[in-house]
Amino acid sequence: MRASDFPWFASHIALAALVAPWLWHGTAFMRSVLLRAVFFTMQAAIAFVLYMLITYFYVFEIKGGPHSSGDDSGVASWRWRDECGNEGEAGGS
Repeated sequence: MRASDFPWFASHIALAALVAPWLWHGTAFMRSVLLRAVFFTMQAAIAFVLYMLITYFYVFEIKGGPHSSGDDSGVASWRWRDECGNEGEAGGS
């Protein structure tokens, strides 16, 4: 397996594995920089997952995307369904 087969961030992970012990056992400032980088990465990953979930539910559930029932035209629209199962468009009756 060649190095080019790995994702682009593999080199960053390897570099972090080499530098992390030096930062951790260095000064308190270096340790705080390392911890901030780790927490920032975790926050970015959580934010990305939340963004993907919100986008999925907005596009496919709320807006009536490709997986919605009935309309296969691909045009997204706001819909509502009453207790009898009747569908309607937003702004109309």
